[in-house]
Amino acid sequence: MKKGVLFMSHSHPEFAGLLSFSLGDEAYIGLPLGKLNTYANQVTGQVYAVDEYTLLIRNFFYDGLGQDTFFWAGATVRPSNIGFIVPDEEGR
Repeated sequence: MKKGVLFMSHSHPEFAGLLSFSLGDEAYIGLPLGKLNTYANQVTGQVYAVDEYTLLIRNFFYDGLGQDTFFWAGATVRPSNIGFIVPDEEGR
């Protein structure tokens, strides 16, 4: 089985939670959006749009050494001040 990280939203375009689950080899993954940009801490993974409000990050890797770690989402190609922090599983 392969592992995935799934971001979900509940009737709002902001992400509402984070789930971890296993994928079978034949499971639907979604529309490929591209790879995560690696700016620090060896972050890697492939991003898929599962549906209108759900992203899947397949083969996600992070070295765990960041002091203040979060996902930043937005509509620009490079990080900018336009966007938002994706809330964690507790909504923070």
